[in-house]
Amino acid sequence: MYCALLIVTIALAGVWADADEDKSKCIQALNPGTFRCCNKGPNNMGLPISPEALHRDEALKECFQLPEMMESCAREICIGNKRGIVSLDGNVDLASVKSNVERDFKESPELVTKIVQNCINNGFSKFGSDDMCDIMKLKQCLELQILSMCTEWNNEPPCTGSKDIIDKCSEIYA
Repeated sequence: MYCALLIVTIALAGVWADADEDKSKCIQALNPGTFRCCNKGPNNMGLPISPEALHRDEALKECFQLPEMMESCAREICIGNKRGIVSLDGNVDLASVKSNVERDFKESPELVTKIVQNCINNGFSKFGSDDMCDIMKLKQCLELQILSMCTEWNNEPPCTGSKDIIDKCSEIYA
């Protein structure tokens, strides 16, 4: 009996370890570089502002002077605060997120529905590790919803396998 319990415990630990490894791969895949691997998505991926345009935005200039480190979230909190969706202490205002999403992605109603359902109504806390701040988890959720709408992927390095990873991440966080 003890041996059977030990085998089941080891098997479950392996499944949990695989799930943690898969989530870690998702966290790594959800970055601005992955957007460059998508050749075609609805309405230019629904992105109202390109990452490059964000860097040129004078209102956000001070935010990009801050270090980009997942642990601190200072840059993301600064950007979110200036866009009116995050308080300076890092609290996300879901009503403001929803109104921004509806405004920014109005040309892609399917994407709006997906973001509202998966990131706002169902919460975003599962998108990322426990030590990630809320704005980073929200960012991960938004990026996954946008990338999951990609209809044509570049399969050349460094993009090889990006579609499969995004599909797997969509399943993990469903």
